[in-house]
Amino acid sequence: MSTAPPTRSPGRTQTSSTSAVHSGRLAVYLQPPELSVAEFTAARLDGEVFAFEDGYCSVDEPDTVRLRAAVLTRLSGLDGATIAETSAAWLHGAALVAPRIHTGFVTPDRRSRRVARVQLRQVSLRPDDSEPCGPLRVTTPTRTVADLARRTGADAEPALATIRNYFLLGLTSPEEVVAWVRSVPRVLGGSRILRVVSGATEVMLPGLEPTAGELASWSLPLSRR
Repeated sequence: MSTAPPTRSPGRTQTSSTSAVHSGRLAVYLQPPELSVAEFTAARLDGEVFAFEDGYCSVDEPDTVRLRAAVLTRLSGLDGATIAETSAAWLHGAALVAPRIHTGFVTPDRRSRRVARVQLRQVSLRPDDSEPCGPLRVTTPTRTVADLARRTGADAEPALATIRNYFLLGLTSPEEVVAWVRSVPRVLGGSRILRVVSGATEVMLPGLEPTAGELASWSLPLSRR
């Protein structure tokens, strides 16, 4: 965390938010009313924080899984839910932009409630379909790809792009998704999942295959820390 003296704008005194940044007291992710809107604005103008989702974080904080998880833990509607679909893809780093509405899977016996920016779906997950991510649980990359592959209409093309990112980043593989579909009988949308996975791994024309260096350069700038 930076300890250099803050840059002050003419005629404006240092705010407590700027002091918090430099003293190391700034949390990974903050929202009003933890600091006032005026304090956040002043710290942002001083180059000490930047806007991230519905809050702010220090400029010293990289875009990591930890930061994205901190955002999701602030959404009360996701308490006890398993982060899923496009929200899981964002948390994994296969999607650069967070969905406006976050999705969580809950057990069929849980009563859902309406919460801003949250959509809860009653879904039964296999024991190995989710994994811990700090204080959260998230669907595994393989399960997330299967869920995204079921999307149709206007959501199908963005889902396909995200699935390709999963494969390019090595978070899961087409073989793992196919094995997941075939591991139990009558998977919902199983045939579609197999078709979409096949479409996401089409063989390139001769001479257009990416080199190992090119594949590495396509990796999304998200630390898995």
